[in-house]
Amino acid sequence: MATPSSTKNHTADATAQDLKKMTVKEKSAGAAGGNGNASERSKDVNGDGAGSVPSSASSAAVSDASPSTSSGLSNVLESVASTSAGSASAGADVRGASTSTSLTSQYPELTRSVQEIKERLDQNKGGGRRAPRAAGAAAESMDQHQFWSTQPVPRFDEKVPATTNDAIETKSVEEIRAEPRQLPAGFFWDTLDINHRGTLEEIYNLLHDNYVEDDDSMFRFRYSHEFLLWALRPPGWTNFWHVGVRVAGSNKLVSFISAVPSQIRVRGKSMKMTEVNFLCVLKKLRSKRMAVVLIQEITRRCNVRGIFQAAFTAGKLLPTPVGTCRYWHRSIHPAKLVDVGFSSIPPKSTLQRMKKLYKVDEVCLEFDRHLALDYQLKFACLGRETSRFPPSRGKRRPSHPRPVDYCENRCCYFSFIIASLLTVCFVGLQYLKQFEMAPEFELEEVAHYFMPQDKIIYAYVVEDPATGKLTDFTSFYSLPSTVVDNPKYDSIYAAYSFYNVATKTSWRDLIMASIVMAKKEGFDVFNALDLMENTKFLKDLAFGIGDGSLNYYLFNWKCPEMQPGQIGLVLM
Repeated sequence: MATPSSTKNHTADATAQDLKKMTVKEKSAGAAGGNGNASERSKDVNGDGAGSVPSSASSAAVSDASPSTSSGLSNVLESVASTSAGSASAGADVRGASTSTSLTSQYPELTRSVQEIKERLDQNKGGGRRAPRAAGAAAESMDQHQFWSTQPVPRFDEKVPATTNDAIETKSVEEIRAEPRQLPAGFFWDTLDINHRGTLEEIYNLLHDNYVEDDDSMFRFRYSHEFLLWALRPPGWTNFWHVGVRVAGSNKLVSFISAVPSQIRVRGKSMKMTEVNFLCVLKKLRSKRMAVVLIQEITRRCNVRGIFQAAFTAGKLLPTPVGTCRYWHRSIHPAKLVDVGFSSIPPKSTLQRMKKLYKVDEVCLEFDRHLALDYQLKFACLGRETSRFPPSRGKRRPSHPRPVDYCENRCCYFSFIIASLLTVCFVGLQYLKQFEMAPEFELEEVAHYFMPQDKIIYAYVVEDPATGKLTDFTSFYSLPSTVVDNPKYDSIYAAYSFYNVATKTSWRDLIMASIVMAKKEGFDVFNALDLMENTKFLKDLAFGIGDGSLNYYLFNWKCPEMQPGQIGLVLM
């Protein structure tokens, strides 16, 4: 799971415009030739003549800038970087050198930001992988990863041939040790029964206080009890793969790791894997290398059940990602996001402009002209006291709920549920075949992952009014974050795009409808990764690129690196 990402100090459009302005200023001032004082060049980098560089925004925008823009900006950055270091060029005047010293002392954040952008540009010039920005993420050598150097994963410096797509090592179940690895004195292993309310509460508290945070420790993921049950109990789950470490004597839960089964296809090869998630260690115990022992134990437990490959994600850069995706964010309630520090007002903009840019027009739900998206239908609301019935063809059913036991439409309703699930299973599988890495869902898994549950998973289908067939679907899940030390708000309610299929409806209309539904359900922001075909709607719907990346890893499997658009797997 990645570090919580944010859109601090930028939007994609505003940053792109600033980059263009910087290039024009740099050419006119002759910065490439070393002319102009440091003060003028610092204004060019800021884009507004004052204030500090929005580091994550600028870095992200540089990644997507055109070659000409990157080249021009690189000259500016080199000039400022050298000036910030106090090395005035031979042709610089005394006033310029004086200003450079003042700039370095007064704006240390500017210096770091400029260096970061320059490094990003250098990486782009070399055609390398985009460097992720997450808690402690850095491109470290294999020597610094003593544990991972002993594991069946590709090395950082290894060039994987284009034809390679196979396991790194092959073992039999008989070769796997039967007993778990030894823990430090005073701790013991425990297989956790998440159906037990007390145990589930312990896991919730451990994750709430010790799991993933952003770089500035302002936001922390908050998985609800219901979400944990949904994520940890898919078809085929076993509590044998819910592993905890407790303190002898007090019995306190201090570490946790989990795995769930999944059929995943990688470059044409389908195999049974586990998806490993929720690796969490009490902060006070992280110096004891508890995470390493947890990974070894979950690996052993998967191996003894005959599964030798695994998929997982992380914000940190480890040896070696099979692909890296970037988070994008679409504000729904920009004023709140600014108040908590998740977003900030871009230079030369105002809060009112942000509200206008991110306004969600609920009229789009009507779609009473030629689009089928007026059929915003939940698959089912089983277990609730109320539910929505499917609309009659050609008309939009009123949104007010009716009792589940409303006999007039009950049979029709549940027939529609079955039709929806079958459609999602068939259409979804066909759609996912185009990607190099994607899950292969069974019908039971479709029912588990996409049957809506309030504050967990939301899913909608689109019916063609002419044929009555279901043609498209969209889904998102709920993952709020705790806001640390904010007097006004204690939570951000975030919707995360899950799986979407657009065969007849445009991507823009389909996802806009999802955003509208997210607003109606009380979410503050709509997040999406740039995987699958998501880039077809991100910029059109005013998503801004965030400062968080998500690295995808395959354990005991080697294949060439994938681009975000080749990845069709979403891990929570």
